[in-house]
Amino acid sequence: MILHLVGAIGCAIPQTRELTIGLTPVNLLINAGLLAYCHNGTKKQLILFFVLSSIAGFTVEVIGVTTGFPFGDYTYGSTLGVQLLNVPVLIGVNWFILSYCFGMLTARLGLPIVAKSILAALGMVLIDLLIEPIAVRFDYWTWHQGDIPLSNYAGWLVVSFGIQLVFHQLFKENLNKQSGVTVGSQTFYFSFLQIFFKI
Repeated sequence: MILHLVGAIGCAIPQTRELTIGLTPVNLLINAGLLAYCHNGTKKQLILFFVLSSIAGFTVEVIGVTTGFPFGDYTYGSTLGVQLLNVPVLIGVNWFILSYCFGMLTARLGLPIVAKSILAALGMVLIDLLIEPIAVRFDYWTWHQGDIPLSNYAGWLVVSFGIQLVFHQLFKENLNKQSGVTVGSQTFYFSFLQIFFKI
């Protein structure tokens, strides 16, 4: 919560904006570390999901920037750090963070795995609606056609749903209260910046 509050204020102040944005990779790593530290289940399952979701997320992003499928035509900027195959290495970590958090938030619902996976995937699409305008403004990535295409959200829904099916096979209950804090903090951060920049 403190990280996202400081980040929001730092991005709002012109004199500290560039420095704050440049610390985005550090923020991602700290958030992933906090989630891992607060995980109450077996570390074996957590590591397995981290590997699977990170590789899946990174791979689909490589396909995306190379072919334009499934998200649309886009290019990554320098904000997210070191790149491999024109995709930031840490983008896989971001897929893990969001997939893990929304998976945990839906894990205890008394619903079939498919239904929980759909709800978690919809949650990931909703937070992407908040992320996208700020990401473009801060050079996380750039859409070639200018506007954010609907294919981006459709692609997010399909990919997120696939990852969530794996999550809910591995985890049957919410094993991490930090997941709710992380989602809430990110929602505050991107909502605040959208309002501040009048996007």
